[in-house]
Amino acid sequence: MAQVRGLDRLRLGGGMPRPRAEFSDRLGYTAVMIACLLGAVGSAYGVAVGVYVGFSTWEWLTIPLMGVVSLAIAALLWQTGDRYLTPTSVFIVAFLSFHLLSNLTNTLYVSRELNSAFIYLPWFPVLFAFIVALFRGRLGIHLCWVIYAGVAVILLRSAYVESGLSMADGWTAAVVISLIALPTFITLLYAVAAFREHFAASQARARLLEEHNEQLEHLAYHDSLTGLANRLLLESQMRRHLTRADQTTGLAVHHVDLDGFKDINDSHGHGAGDFVLRVLGERLRRLVSEQDDIARTNADEFVIIQQSRDVERSAAEMGRRILEIVAEPMHTTGAEFRLNASIGTAIWRAPLGRRRQDPAQAVADLLSQADLAMLAAKEAGGNTQRLFQPAMLEAADRRLELRTSLRRALAYREFVLHYQPQLDMATGELVGAEALIRWDDPLHGLRNPSEFIPVAEESGIITEIGDWALREACRAAASWPTDHVKVEVNISPVQLERSNLLASVRSALHASGLAPGRLELELTERVFTRADDDEIRQTFRQIKDLGVGLVVDDFGTGYSSLLYLKHFPITMMKIDRAFISGLKPGSTDHAIVKAVITLARSMNVELVAEGIETEQQRALLLQEGCRYGQGFLYGRPMTEEAFLARYFPQQGARPATTYHAQPAPED
Repeated sequence: MAQVRGLDRLRLGGGMPRPRAEFSDRLGYTAVMIACLLGAVGSAYGVAVGVYVGFSTWEWLTIPLMGVVSLAIAALLWQTGDRYLTPTSVFIVAFLSFHLLSNLTNTLYVSRELNSAFIYLPWFPVLFAFIVALFRGRLGIHLCWVIYAGVAVILLRSAYVESGLSMADGWTAAVVISLIALPTFITLLYAVAAFREHFAASQARARLLEEHNEQLEHLAYHDSLTGLANRLLLESQMRRHLTRADQTTGLAVHHVDLDGFKDINDSHGHGAGDFVLRVLGERLRRLVSEQDDIARTNADEFVIIQQSRDVERSAAEMGRRILEIVAEPMHTTGAEFRLNASIGTAIWRAPLGRRRQDPAQAVADLLSQADLAMLAAKEAGGNTQRLFQPAMLEAADRRLELRTSLRRALAYREFVLHYQPQLDMATGELVGAEALIRWDDPLHGLRNPSEFIPVAEESGIITEIGDWALREACRAAASWPTDHVKVEVNISPVQLERSNLLASVRSALHASGLAPGRLELELTERVFTRADDDEIRQTFRQIKDLGVGLVVDDFGTGYSSLLYLKHFPITMMKIDRAFISGLKPGSTDHAIVKAVITLARSMNVELVAEGIETEQQRALLLQEGCRYGQGFLYGRPMTEEAFLARYFPQQGARPATTYHAQPAPED
């Protein structure tokens, strides 16, 4: 942005040094100084003689003034060198000194006839200007000297002879006066040359301004990294396509989003990410035809405008080629990158009849439709293309409505926690409870987290919901009449990335008074895929140092499991219900469960089996050494009142209260 503002100043004429004619030749500088001094001397002498000869009022005003100006310019040049030796000042000095020399001659010879000679001589620079322009450099100036010497001597000799001097005295006076006027004439020549240089410098500045304006325009309409069009130029190109399209041609807008591009930036740095974007930008540029357009509209997003007659078939072919190009490996020093892309495509055809949609609105609709189709491609797993369907717009409207409703639900305290018990399967003793969030929607009733958590994560409101759940679970557990039953709270990966989880845990513990050893944070395997993130690992270590437990949910269903077991301070693993539902002696699930139990025992990590529904499953798990379990066999998720009534009947059922946490003290 700073670069654009700088170019904008150049466009307005500021910020750029103005070219100025340079007088590096010391002869020119000396000639101007001499001319100034001669002008001052001539002015002083003319005033002195004018007392006896008699001057007109005009001469009495101009001659002293020109002498003062000559002295002022001489003093300025003496102090600053040739810094202020501009064409304007040179011409002022030249004509002032020339006029004063004519008056000096008049006072010496007291001859008004000589005025004619000095009136004609100043017109010679006009002729000399053409000579200097035709013969550039010193040759032109030398030719002017020769012409001036001949013409000045002849003209002055005639004037002197006509005023009564002899032929010999006339020649002598002409030569003497010509030599006296030589510095003035040299000044005139340099002034002509200076104007020619100044004109050339002005042209150079105009060319430079034009180049900078072109650069500014390019920056305003193009992406600086890839050189492709940006969104502003893309919209202009789309309006042009829509205006020119007829009913025989269609338009396809492809929204290309790179899958997993953020991982390259996180793992290899932004330099590697820029390399990938430049390579892909060049590949996509070569892919499109001359009548099509391409733009980079976001960090890892490109948009291609394709125009053709059989637009549906051409759009499908373009999507296939884009996926192939993106999947080609990219090699840089010591690394190879392979990516996939999610492509959303919107199709447009000119409507029948003369009535057409406003081009600006059509552009906005097409880009929005392509974006919705791209999101559908991502939801399908990525590395695919999806065409826009009207149902996608309806789904987007529902997501937008749901986002608004989630904000309202948080403000009006519509979220509640249900608790599912965790028991020691050998003794039947209650050892913990998993806090599960529910939404008590006034319009749709009790809603499960699968209906709203994805949208909450997408919108970022999950951080506020997660903080509330953490505070509420700690408050509830602290009120239970026991000091050994733990409470387990689910933490979203988005919550971990966007909020200060350590500060939230400290605040919840401090406000509720719950012992840190009774709190466990349940994390999915997706959180642990960033095992090389030092900041996340440090956060987990600090939470563990507080005494809070870290639980891995759905163990075995993700990836890199053994890697995060090595790098993170895990205290408990939960066997996913997918392995429990089909658990039978000798089955594949049985073998997997035995392996997980053996791994947990060797690492001294506690194990909880989820989804236990039958007595056979409980018995087989106990036989293999898994002590703790939860599932419908022991109880479904229930309200806090029902949980207390079942496991702490002496307390009696009581209504749950909404708790407002106080900030934790500063460390």
